[in-house]
Amino acid sequence: MKNWILNNRYFTLAALFCLVFLLGASLDSGINGDDRFHIPQGVYSLKWYTSMGEDKSFMISKDEGGGMVGISTYDYGVLIELVNNVVNNILGNDPSEERYHTVRHMIIAMFGFIGILFAGMIGRFLFNWKAGVLFMLLLTFTPRYLGHATFNPKDLPFAVGYIATLYFLIKFLSELKNPRWITAIGFAGSLAIALSARIGGLLLIVYAFMFTAIALFLDRSDSEVKSKKKVASKGFASKYFIPMRNLVLISLAGYFGGLLFWPYGLMDPINNPLSVLRGWTNFRTTISILFEGNIISSGSVPWNYIPKYLIITTPIIILLGSILSIWLFFDFIRQKKTIKALAIFILHFTVAFPIIYVIYKESVLYDGFRHMLFTLPPLVVLGGSGLYFLTEKFKNRYIQIAVIAVVIAGMAKPVFHIVSNPTVAYVYFNQLIGNNEGAFGYYETDYWGLSVKDAVSYLEEEGLLEGGTEEDPIVISTNFGYSLSVYVKDHQPNAKKQYVQFRARYDKDWDYGIFVNRFIDASHLRSGKWPSSRAIHTIDAGGIPVCAIYQNLDKWPSKGQEALNNKNWQASITNFEKEVELHPDNEIAWNSLGTAYQNTNRAQDAINAYQNALKINPEDQSASSQLGMLYVNTNQINKAKQVFFDQIKLNPINANAYYYLAVVEYNANNLNGAFTYVQQAIEINPNFRSAYQLLANIYEALGNKAQADNIRRQLR
Repeated sequence: MKNWILNNRYFTLAALFCLVFLLGASLDSGINGDDRFHIPQGVYSLKWYTSMGEDKSFMISKDEGGGMVGISTYDYGVLIELVNNVVNNILGNDPSEERYHTVRHMIIAMFGFIGILFAGMIGRFLFNWKAGVLFMLLLTFTPRYLGHATFNPKDLPFAVGYIATLYFLIKFLSELKNPRWITAIGFAGSLAIALSARIGGLLLIVYAFMFTAIALFLDRSDSEVKSKKKVASKGFASKYFIPMRNLVLISLAGYFGGLLFWPYGLMDPINNPLSVLRGWTNFRTTISILFEGNIISSGSVPWNYIPKYLIITTPIIILLGSILSIWLFFDFIRQKKTIKALAIFILHFTVAFPIIYVIYKESVLYDGFRHMLFTLPPLVVLGGSGLYFLTEKFKNRYIQIAVIAVVIAGMAKPVFHIVSNPTVAYVYFNQLIGNNEGAFGYYETDYWGLSVKDAVSYLEEEGLLEGGTEEDPIVISTNFGYSLSVYVKDHQPNAKKQYVQFRARYDKDWDYGIFVNRFIDASHLRSGKWPSSRAIHTIDAGGIPVCAIYQNLDKWPSKGQEALNNKNWQASITNFEKEVELHPDNEIAWNSLGTAYQNTNRAQDAINAYQNALKINPEDQSASSQLGMLYVNTNQINKAKQVFFDQIKLNPINANAYYYLAVVEYNANNLNGAFTYVQQAIEINPNFRSAYQLLANIYEALGNKAQADNIRRQLR
């Protein structure tokens, strides 16, 4: 009894350490870019509850400014959002204030801790309290999990519900004839957490019935599966009906428990969840993403997208441990520990099956493996199982010490990364890809834009947000507007933010720019010219810049762009020539200078300017299009084609490059070639109006006037 209390004390102390560490990490986390959708969803959903279902404003997807957005936020449950809004309302915090988000991150971290706790509970079930402590520490210091556990209100709670459900499923199987009430309640509650995040939690119910059937089929003479209580009947009802009846009741409780935190699901508990499930199955909204150095569409990711992200972002020691867990599986079988062997199989299956399924379905995926984050906790548990198994298998003290030393060494880098990069801890790549340095320009890094927080802190520390007035405020531009609006609120009206795309950053006037490297061309990042010499500071993660602060106090590029827009070519040339003299790595300045030269009949100067722009950013679509067409106009057709072929090689989904190749072939009266290229442009971008106009012209030239007229009618 004394040892049991002592062992539980150690486990509890380790759990408290993980909780405190996670809460501390949440204080450093930045605001994620999608909060502009999720927070309004929570606000409007709370109104639905407080109005007893009368206020259905949650059905209209809006951002924080009330503007319409292109996603159905009501397709998700709102458990975290409800807790967040209730707590922040009690504290009197508003979403426009940073302290609101601090509280929100702490709430998310508490949910993240639940996942860590149940990883530890699986360790205790499989081995003992020591394994439980190991599993909790491994998951806490897995950068991708810890990072998401401080700011991600959607993928994280589903991952928590997933690992908690797996624990209670395993416990349920070990108590099959007479499950304890705490197991039944926990099983239903964890299902509810998963379903309150995503309708995909239904998969866990399928798992439960499948593995219960397997457990019933297996020889359960092992002492693990025998109930401590005698069962009167050993017939069919006792062996099969009662466990399945219990599981049906647990599943129903979990399903309707999850719906309690999903307004849309509660409105029609059968049809609405099914309609959302069908919608997710056919989800086709796509964005451009960076993978293996290429810009690809999220709707056509290669089969290895998720497997590779898991392999290159999970600490190597955990990957090795997960392989060793296969040995553990057979060892449990050898020892006739049926349920523990089944538990290891369940963990492997629940990691592998969802990944295989999304590969088979060719699902839309983006932002690394965030949509599959739920597979990470069971993977870490498998890693911990394999590693701890070695210490159990080999009783030699020196071997055990060696295993412990290897584990500590293997986790040293992830721990150092987390401590060194608290705001963007989730931006982690392991040694298999060359760490973060090897991933830069090849894979997405700070796709959530959390680094904006540290950028604003730098401006504040340097006093760069001081000196503005209401009439003449300091203007800060960014490609992540929502989080910046929160961080500069205390400086208004003497400072204000505005949104700009990085590749069009000088279309507006500003003093400082905060630019996250999301949606910046991969070849630009790899060229070594990002950020440019206009950057006064960078926010780094593991040795790579994920965000840069630009200054524009002299206004040369802004003045040049304004003159260009007003067709004041000479003024534009004057300003941009000054800019490239001071900052020769400004690709926009070279590109715009080329346009100004071209409009003043300085063709060779324009060609040189476009070429300089492409040296900085080889994927610059504007510069390549202008250069290619300038080659056409100067009768250098082969050079023109080569420009566009180079663009396609760099970016196979560059619709503009295919379009301009079609234009070149059309002008050369090669109608079949033009038809092929324009069709490819339309396939990549179905809303490409100019491509449809060209297609109509091609049909007409081919003698198919009816088809040409049909396309033109649709364009009206």
